[in-house]
Amino acid sequence: MVELPTHELRLAGLRGAFAHDKLSDDHVFVPTEPTPAGGFAAAQAALAADPELTAIFASHDLLALGVLEAVKESGRSVPADVSVIGFDDTAPVGLTHPALTAVAIPSREMARQATALLLRAIDDGAQPVNSAQLLRTSLVIRDSTGPAPR
Repeated sequence: MVELPTHELRLAGLRGAFAHDKLSDDHVFVPTEPTPAGGFAAAQAALAADPELTAIFASHDLLALGVLEAVKESGRSVPADVSVIGFDDTAPVGLTHPALTAVAIPSREMARQATALLLRAIDDGAQPVNSAQLLRTSLVIRDSTGPAPR
């Protein structure tokens, strides 16, 4: 399995949100390859582990594409039975059916800050400094999420 630090950070953020809102942490977490096929397999496992599952958060849009297919193949409907959320808000997610709700990252601002760090390092003749910058994300709500089924 490919290890991507961003996926671990996103999972930590999700767990932090559960704790902040005092939600139970008895959720199903399925590690997988960051591909549509990985998302499909992980969603199948999650749906099998919890037949009452009403929402799936995928730590990358590619995973979410596979999740959408797995939910449909299980005979359930997105979003009537299961809401699906991706992360990154890449271009194709608005074209899925249903259109994918996703956490959008500020890609342009990330590129701007990275470029500024690199140019400073070049101008100073020094190694780039490892620095973490927190940038605000936003939730782009589309058709793949809805109220929890009753």
